[in-house]
Amino acid sequence: VQHQRYDIVINLDKDIEACSLCADIPAKEKLGFIMHEGHIAAVNHHAQHKFITGMFDQISAANTKNYLKEIFEICGFDFQGEPYILPIDAQYEPMWEPIKRLAGKKRIVGLNTGCGERWLTRLWPEEYWVDLIKRLKKNGYFPLLLGGPQEDAQNKKYASVTGAHYPGTFTLQQFMSLSAQCHVIVTAVSMMMHIAIGAGVPLALFNNIFNRHEFELYGNGVIVEPSSGCDCYFGNTCKRERHCMKDLSVDAVYAAIISLINKKP
Repeated sequence: VQHQRYDIVINLDKDIEACSLCADIPAKEKLGFIMHEGHIAAVNHHAQHKFITGMFDQISAANTKNYLKEIFEICGFDFQGEPYILPIDAQYEPMWEPIKRLAGKKRIVGLNTGCGERWLTRLWPEEYWVDLIKRLKKNGYFPLLLGGPQEDAQNKKYASVTGAHYPGTFTLQQFMSLSAQCHVIVTAVSMMMHIAIGAGVPLALFNNIFNRHEFELYGNGVIVEPSSGCDCYFGNTCKRERHCMKDLSVDAVYAAIISLINKKP
């Protein structure tokens, strides 16, 4: 890469390796972030806003631009609601026929129970997941447990306790196809959020530690947050004696799910 010449290099990652590579690649034009005189910097004014919000929490918390608008601006464009492009491979469709038969006429509610390891403050309490699953089953919905290898043991536990269906773990392409079968998806801010948006599945999104203005749900989602707010902006440990996610009630999440199901034709 360093021995080729490019017209444009775009680096959207404020990472030392990525910024160093951006600095070293010969190009007529560079956009985004770069290593300059030993530190990470914005290449030009287009990236300045995103650079500053990444540096200062108080400025980030006051930001009202969604992430897509910020990324488009870095590239010199104006975001006008352009959708995700996320191809769902049709070859995996037959894999989910057994799940569809189990669900019958019930609406499938995908429950992505994990959130990754970087910001564990996003996790919803186990007993809340169990309560939500039982409530969904009682009211005629089909809860489908979703997750990757990190959530496998936990999802098996939820399935054992509640009787919810857990199909296991899959490759990314298979997981995307499985997620597209859901009528609604419930998840914390994670890769699952992007899959749901890309697949056009209505989304109930948990948020506590991030700026809610960052998210563009394309009118096809609801953000649900703790009623007490959150004191741990981008934090991986909770400052409170009682974790704020305990103040995100099962009632609120269930209501969000029902509102999305009723909205969807």
